Amino acid sequence: MNQNHCINCGKNISRRGVRCKSCAMLGNKNLAGYIPSEATCLKLSASHKGKVHTTETKRKQSATKLRERNPNWNGGRSCIRGYALVLCPEHPKADFNGYIPEHRLALEKRLGRFLKPGEVVHHIDMDKSNNSPDNLVALNRREHQQYHGRLNNYINEM
Repeated sequence: MNQNHCINCGKNISRRGVRCKSCAMLGNKNLAGYIPSEATCLKLSASHKGKVHTTETKRKQSATKLRERNPNWNGGRSCIRGYALVLCPEHPKADFNGYIPEHRLALEKRLGRFLKPGEVVHHIDMDKSNNSPDNLVALNRREHQQYHGRLNNYINEM
């Protein structure tokens, strides 16, 4: 293992950082060239050793940042790789956070049923953000791949 030395106290450290854990916990004192004594290093590392939050504390901390209480809450909407996601935890195809792509919901609502396994949603105008039900069509995976393959061949021939 590669051994480095703390830039403050000179202790051997076996991680990528430049300071040992004790010196890093001292914060801005490090920037002024402060070198903690051996006793200070021992106290700091002992005071944080085995520190575990109780289940109740963890629950309170997570509850303060859930959904509406989180400053980044966006009303249950998100966007990943250009696809709009909507919070819908009761949907059978929702991910582990409870989100489902908006285009799936729009097409399922128009069809009046859930999409079958193997069915994918195709955007007719190729715009991922246009989730209008008139712009969506259900295709099986093979048809979808064939369509895009023919489209790419056409584009390459131009």
